[in-house]
Amino acid sequence: MKEPPNYDEGPEPKKLSKGVQVVRNLANFCLRNWLIFGFGFATLMAYLFPHVAAKGGAIRSEYSILYGAVALIFLINAMQLSPEKLREHAPWPKELKLKVYQS
Repeated sequence: MKEPPNYDEGPEPKKLSKGVQVVRNLANFCLRNWLIFGFGFATLMAYLFPHVAAKGGAIRSEYSILYGAVALIFLINAMQLSPEKLREHAPWPKELKLKVYQS
């Protein structure tokens, strides 16, 4: 007796050529290690264009790094806090109530 076709299974996936597999594996490797490649790219750009971040340069590094980078670090750390912990330990609701009562 002939077996009925199974329509739940999709068609057989196509076999990829060796070159496509190598490119796909390389792209996946780069995506998994994006931070290391980003550090390398930033270092290369700093080597090629040192005048951009020099004192008085295009990004005014004496201010942008001093204030901007520190603010960014604090922002990233604050974003990692869970909202429950932030609500539990944040002083601003209490301070807001005090400001309203003092006015």
